[in-house]
Amino acid sequence: MGKQKRFDRKVADFVLCSQQLNVIAIIELDDRSHAGRERHDKERDAMLRLAGYVTLRYVNFPTQQALRADVEQLLVQKAGVKASTLPA
Repeated sequence: MGKQKRFDRKVADFVLCSQQLNVIAIIELDDRSHAGRERHDKERDAMLRLAGYVTLRYVNFPTQQALRADVEQLLVQKAGVKASTLPA
């Protein structure tokens, strides 16, 4: 099956991109509509990971501070930079 077929009709809650429009992360808000779909979500996350994307999942809407901390940690992991060097 081609890559396009695997990604066909996939919808993300949010896609976080850099200023150059490179994907930083796929953000999923797992509300009640995800109940009973945990296996499907894990398979989708695995497919995205194989394509080079990271999925950040939240059961509750994250606070600005929690989202920022998660994105900073992700950027640190991707770039190998120290968190203390990131702008506030």
